[in-house]
Amino acid sequence: MHAHRDEIVFLLLSGCTNRRTKKRAAQLDAPTPDVPRLQDVHFPLGGPRFRLCLKDVLQFLIEELSIDKTDTWRTAVEEGRRTWRPMQLGAAVRDTPEEAVRVLTSMGYLISPPDQIFAESDELAMY
Repeated sequence: MHAHRDEIVFLLLSGCTNRRTKKRAAQLDAPTPDVPRLQDVHFPLGGPRFRLCLKDVLQFLIEELSIDKTDTWRTAVEEGRRTWRPMQLGAAVRDTPEEAVRVLTSMGYLISPPDQIFAESDELAMY
């Protein structure tokens, strides 16, 4: 990511509408002021297993940069993730069904192969 420090510091301190941004602003009044740095920002990466989704970007904007929000934003974001992540998992299973079979059988599931075996996807090697 490329960013100019001054603009990022401004964004990190503007708003002050949540715990994280209020804490950053309060640190400026401390006996030894601590100016926020780019390294203080939490960049979402899509949870523990998946790619970043729009819901992660929205939560980043709300929590890190204090954009305006409604009272129900967190519920909406979490519900969106609950819908999105199983779809991503389904896509991953379609790309590597052998791995899905391996994991499920290690958990005790009984799985029978289909009559037609599908070719391995090129998705695994894509950049």
